[in-house]
Amino acid sequence: MVNRISLAFLIFGSFSGCLSSRESQLQNSFVPLSNSDPKYFEREFFKSENKTLERRLSELPQDAALPTAWSDTFLPNRWAGAAVRWYKDTKLGDLDVPTSRPDMWTYKLNSLNELKKMSLESLKLLSPAEKFDILMGRYEYPLTNVERKRTDPNHQNWEGTCNGWSTAALKFSEPPPVSITNRDGVVVPFGSSDIKSLLMLHQFFIERYKKYAILGERCEDVATPKMELFFPKWLSEDSLDACSDSNAGAFHLVLTNMIGRLKKGLVFDVDRDSEVWNQPVYRYSTRVISRTPTSALVNTRVWYAEEEMPSWEPLTINKKNVEVMATYNYVLELNSKGEIIGGKWKDGQAVDHKMHATYHPDFVWYAEGEDANYKLDTFTDKFKNRYKLDKPIEFGAIVELWELSVGKKFNFRGMDRIPANL
Repeated sequence: MVNRISLAFLIFGSFSGCLSSRESQLQNSFVPLSNSDPKYFEREFFKSENKTLERRLSELPQDAALPTAWSDTFLPNRWAGAAVRWYKDTKLGDLDVPTSRPDMWTYKLNSLNELKKMSLESLKLLSPAEKFDILMGRYEYPLTNVERKRTDPNHQNWEGTCNGWSTAALKFSEPPPVSITNRDGVVVPFGSSDIKSLLMLHQFFIERYKKYAILGERCEDVATPKMELFFPKWLSEDSLDACSDSNAGAFHLVLTNMIGRLKKGLVFDVDRDSEVWNQPVYRYSTRVISRTPTSALVNTRVWYAEEEMPSWEPLTINKKNVEVMATYNYVLELNSKGEIIGGKWKDGQAVDHKMHATYHPDFVWYAEGEDANYKLDTFTDKFKNRYKLDKPIEFGAIVELWELSVGKKFNFRGMDRIPANL
């Protein structure tokens, strides 16, 4: 199982730390204005719609599901991200241990004259970044070069853009293949994973979200949850806080309110160690096992998409999407009104799809960007300074490409799609 985050996405580390576990009792109660406080989700996603977070356990939906999030790669950095020529490549390894591919940084970028002489099958072999550059008539290949500069064949196995994948898989329906003739007469064939890779980059490079909230901090210890339980002295106090601050009561409130009431997905970092495994969560089912006036023992299942190797055809419609169900057990603390005021995890008492003991998510988050109204100037300075680009990349065109592929548009900036049988 894979699911990682790029070192470029360390936004979670910027959040202020909480009090020590012994002082704040993070495992049992919310700490106001800390990363265990669900009010951040209420402020970002509910108040803007004149709604409030429902806190009464009896009023929260027990079951809820959104459209299935799609599987795909997390664009491993060892493959050069979206500059990977994945189509019909049998030497990429797998997503647990992606093969380091230095050749993805050295393959020749084709001129317009060379592209016009290439067969459709040869054009299919190009990377998602190359295809986007060609579609936009940018034969200096700005996006391809950005990806080559952003990534490295010596990066860790887990480094990639899983944050971009997770949010894209929740926001955009899975695209089918589409081919477009650009303004210079070059047919650009996009497979499903080509478009999904570009959507991941669209989400990955967003610097300022319109709405963003996180529950918990990133746990950066190499230790496993079992080590934390049995050998707490091995871990630093600060990291213990970050590894335990995703309060079970706050988790239940965010999960049931966001997916059940607001119909918005969530992203979980499902492993609590130094690596980050972001997963797009789109469904849950929760049951109260027992209850007293002040507490409730709860069993909750969540469903999320898992990574899969790239494919030309979409996975969901062909029933090849890879999905995982995880089970969490916890105790909710209630006040006299039946409102959730805290909670405590009962880790290790359930198993995952591989029959491994499960532990609660490290952190939970969701973000909404600018989507189709994406502004070019958001990235202008960043790309000019870091990647030495004089002319910005039109990332908003990625959403327009997706809209064409799923039938929301009839052409791409005046350029018609090619019939599927050609």
